[in-house]
Amino acid sequence: MAISLANLRIEAQRRSDMENNLFISNAEWTTYLNGSLGELYDLLLEAHPEYFGISVSKVVASPNNYFLLPDDFYKLLGLDVQVDSMGKWATVSPYMFQERNFINVRRFPFYRFAQVKYRLMAGKCMMQPDDMAAGTYQMWYAPRYTPFVSDSDVIEGLLEDYRDYIIIDAAIKALTKEESDASQLTQQKMIIKKRLEDAAAERDYGKTERISDAQQNSYQSAPYGWW
Repeated sequence: MAISLANLRIEAQRRSDMENNLFISNAEWTTYLNGSLGELYDLLLEAHPEYFGISVSKVVASPNNYFLLPDDFYKLLGLDVQVDSMGKWATVSPYMFQERNFINVRRFPFYRFAQVKYRLMAGKCMMQPDDMAAGTYQMWYAPRYTPFVSDSDVIEGLLEDYRDYIIIDAAIKALTKEESDASQLTQQKMIIKKRLEDAAAERDYGKTERISDAQQNSYQSAPYGWW
């Protein structure tokens, strides 16, 4: 079930006891609700970013050593490279900025994919070594949240599940502007935030998280790591 901006505004006005109060315009309510929506989105991403993850295919053609990030890019979840014509993929690891020159020194000259690493810089995903960057990549990322514009705009899924966070946070902002006491709503917000963090951390009860094996299915395990 989805909930619209108009309904969120009505609920926020009720929580702040401002249903018939013109002190705050609808446009300002939209600003408050968008800020609260963004805060909730960040909390959910922190708890379990894969919930909002999407993927996009990118091709790097020689002599380039980078591809442009999508317009809606927010946070990178992972990067893969296609290693053969059969559709096998290997995980690409990041390099530190201090390694930008060291990474160009070949440690495994017999295997092209063994050394390629990435770094996000200035709206680009940069690959090193430069002359090994060409290939087909699959980038997994979390897009920026979509802010409300019109009253009919809606939120769904996890965002809708935790709509009370958005409503209460917007109500707190309204009460703060009015210089009214928002302490009770602030306490409610903290309770919801704690429940959100606890619940979002483990939504897949069939498979719990574990420490990642950095060598498995990666360039560092080349040439046989992904078989």
